[in-house]
Order: sequence, then structure tokens, then C-alpha cells
Amino acid sequence: MRDRTQPGPIRPGSWSVTVGAMALFVMALLAVMAAAALQSRSRAVAEAERATQDAARLLEAQVAYVLDVGGTILALQAAIVNERTIADERFRETFGRDLRSLLADKPYVFRAFVVDANGEVIAGTLDPLPRLNVIRRSYFHLHASGENGPILTTRVRSQASGEPIMVLSRRIDGEKGGFLAVGIVSFNLDALREIFRSLAPAEFGSVFQLIGEEMTILIDVSPPPDRAGARLDAGEAEKPFAPASSLHASSDEEKRIWVSRKVGAFPLHVRVGTSLPVVIGRWREDLASYALGSGIAVVALTVLAGFVVVYGRREEIAARALRDLNAELERRVVERTAELQNLAAQLGASLEEKDVLFREIHHRVKNNLQVVASMVRFSSAKVSDPGARTVFSEIARRIRAIGLVHQTIYEQEAASRVPLERYLVQLAELEGEVYGAAERGVLIEVRSTGDIDLNNAVSVGLIVSELIANALKHAFPVDRGGRITVTVERLEGLCRILVVDDGIGFPPDTSDGTGLGIIRSVAAQLNAAVTIEQDGGTRVELNFPL
Repeated sequence: MRDRTQPGPIRPGSWSVTVGAMALFVMALLAVMAAAALQSRSRAVAEAERATQDAARLLEAQVAYVLDVGGTILALQAAIVNERTIADERFRETFGRDLRSLLADKPYVFRAFVVDANGEVIAGTLDPLPRLNVIRRSYFHLHASGENGPILTTRVRSQASGEPIMVLSRRIDGEKGGFLAVGIVSFNLDALREIFRSLAPAEFGSVFQLIGEEMTILIDVSPPPDRAGARLDAGEAEKPFAPASSLHASSDEEKRIWVSRKVGAFPLHVRVGTSLPVVIGRWREDLASYALGSGIAVVALTVLAGFVVVYGRREEIAARALRDLNAELERRVVERTAELQNLAAQLGASLEEKDVLFREIHHRVKNNLQVVASMVRFSSAKVSDPGARTVFSEIARRIRAIGLVHQTIYEQEAASRVPLERYLVQLAELEGEVYGAAERGVLIEVRSTGDIDLNNAVSVGLIVSELIANALKHAFPVDRGGRITVTVERLEGLCRILVVDDGIGFPPDTSDGTGLGIIRSVAAQLNAAVTIEQDGGTRVELNFPL
């Protein structure tokens, strides 16, 4: 009798059938792998196109923001400059100083000038003013002929320094009509190049370009050579400048994925190119690692199939095959886990980018509020009534207090909460500077911890700002110092605001002014009760639910 623990005999012809089946299996598996490789190549190119389009949109937004800043400065010049201000030497000096302060944190803005109808510089950011005349500039002739603008002139040389710049200009008419002056803002191409360079990833061989009039390359951030100052060749210039991507060779004979976007209504384009050989090279590197693992898997499965066919009737071989399959599954689980971890890292990077963009929005809101406050302050210089001028100053102070919330959010890591102590200390310093607290011997002390959401931070800032301002204006007359203590703390479900001063106080029947009216209005929106006490000074307390 045959031992049942031994494998049975193999029938004639079974090996040929087994080898044929295994060959068909391997060929089918290789065909599937080839199709997957081609599909992964298409996905790699498509992802590179999407990344290039995203980079072009980001670059367009950066350039548009720079031009928006220039447009804001031109609008400010047009609102202030008239026949009286041009004739006032002291105003022109103050105007130039305020422009320098406004542009202190904007290195991409090269200069800002106002020239009269003869092309002579009469006010600007340089101190002292240079003796320059722009009457030969093409944009000056266009404005003199009636073109209001703004007009963007690309690739010109600064008369003062000889550096390459872009010029944004606007015509300024007099109060009675007629050509009065031209406002000019110039942009430093070298500073803009640094912005482009910070956005261009070197590992992808990317090209970031700014294209001006007549398809001239103003900025070129790319592997050598630098083509700044050259014009696009005929082949490149024929390609449509549209958000859709196109594939063609550049002047360095390297195929790239190109995406171009027009910046606003100006003769200006941004162009981003991603090296196709670099993308394909990275795909091949990834494919090689996957191919190695897949080849090992194919060999293992082939050998395993042979063992299963020859020793299929043995339980030990079946158990071994099952263990091998489990090991293969575990390896795939490990690979999938690694892929999911990589995806989580990418999502984290995306969230961090959105957080940066959110903080940048707060930065721009702060800058816009600063511009509005400057315009209010400039407008107050044209008002002769002291009372009206005081109202303008109060409005500018309140706008700056609101802008301080957005500045605090921009300066910290978290973009949704406002740290109370940092914000209130800066707010107290701002009010102290406005009313000269240090010179009058008035000390402002802030006690606060924790943070608060953006909406409540604006309300708390307005209330504290008005309480400090009222104390500095009314509680401490000339030659009398003292102390103002500000306490803002979070209790169980409540926020408590307490402002105490040791000044002279005010009569209890005094009617509410603008400051107390604002306090009571904001308190009503917060459902907060206002308590005012007089006892050797003034004590104001508000409590509202969070």
C-alpha cells in the first residue's frame, strides 16, 4: 500500500501544462505592470501640469498684489495733491516723509514721486529730492495728452541710480480741471526677482519669468543662462499666453510644461515652466523601485505556483504557501501604510500653506487699514476747524486699533486666536504714544493671559482703546501723573474687562461722549453690562459671555 503522506505521481504531460500556465500567468502579470507604468507616467505629467498651474496662479497673485500696492499709493497721491499742496513747501516735505514711512516695509517699491506739469520732481521718497525731469518719458507724454491711467511702463532705467525698474503712473488734474501733475511709483526688479526666487523650487529645474511689453523678459529665475532683458524667440512667442498648459522647448532646447497668466489689464504676464526631463526622471526613479519590488514578487509568485502545482496535495506545502502569501500581504500593508503616512505629510504641508495664506490675508488687511488711517490723517491736514481735526484723529486712532488685531494674528503662529497680553500691551503703547502718556507721567499697566477669538478681540480692543483714551484725555490734567490699570481675564464662560485709573474722575451726571457711546454700543452687541464707579478715580467694569 502507498504511503499517503507522500505526494502522488505526476501524470505525463502535466509539466508542460504547468509551465505553459505559469508562462501565461507571468506574461499577463508583466502586461498589467507595463500598463500600470504607462498610466503612472501620465499621472506624473498631469500632476506636474497642475503644480505648474498652481505656481503660475500664485506668482500672478504676488505680482497683482505688488501692483495693487502701487495703485493705492497713486490713489493716495491723487487724493492729496492739488494747487494748494503743490505750492506748500512744508506740506511737500511732510508728504515725502509720510510716503517713506508708508513704504518702509515694502522693498519691492523702489521710489514714489510727484512731478509737475513740466516734468520736474516736486515731492517724493528721496531726501533730498533729486533734480530730475521726466518730460521725455513716454508715459509723461501720454498723461499730458489726456490719458488718466494708471499706465504701466516696463523695463526702464532709473534716472537717479540707473537700476532696471517698472513704472506705474497716473495723471493728477487740478481742482478746477486741467493737467496739474503726474503721480509715479517705480518697482525694483531686483527685489521682485528675490520674490520669484523664493517661490521657484530648484529641484524641479523650474523657470519663473515676468514678461513685459513686446514679449521682453523682465525677470528670469531659472537655471543658467539668465535671459532677463531678452525677447522671447519666435517659437515661444507664438505659443498662446493662456492659463492652459502647453509643452514646447525653450531657448535652452529643453522641453518644459509652460503655463502663462496675464496680470490684470496691464501688458504684463507671468510664465512658469517645469522641466519635463526632470519630471520623467523622478518618475523613472520611482518606477525603478516599484519594478524591483514587483519583480521580486513575480519571481516569488512563480516559484510558489510551481510548488503549489507539484506538491498541491500536501498540507505542509499548502501551509507554507499560506505563510508566504500572508508575508506578501503584510509587506503590501507596510507599503500602503507608508503611502498613507506620506499622504498625511502632504496634507499637513497643504494645511500649513493655507495657514500662511490666511496670515498673509491678515497682513494685507492690516496694511490696507494703515493706508486708510494715513488717508484720514492726510485729510485732516486740509481741515482748518480744530474740532473737526480732532474727530479725524480719533477716527484714525480707532482704525489703527482695529488694524492691530490683524497685525497680532500675522505675527504669531496660530491664525485663529489672538493672544490677549501681546495685543493689549501693543494697544496700550499705541494709545500712550498718541496722548503722550510717558511725557505726562501716566503709567499704563496691562494684566492679561490666555487668548480670544478674532471677533471678540476686535470688540475688546475697541472697548479698552476707548477707556484708555478717555482716561488720558479727562482723568489726568496738566502736571498730574498717575496710573491706569487694564485687566482682561477669562473666567468660567465669561470675559471680564476692568479699567481703573487714579485720576480726578468725572461727575456722575456727565452725558456720554463719543467714546462712551462707542463703549456702550459695543457692550450691547456683546450682551455685556457696563458698571462705572467713582471713588478717588474711575473704575469701569464689563462682563460678557464667551
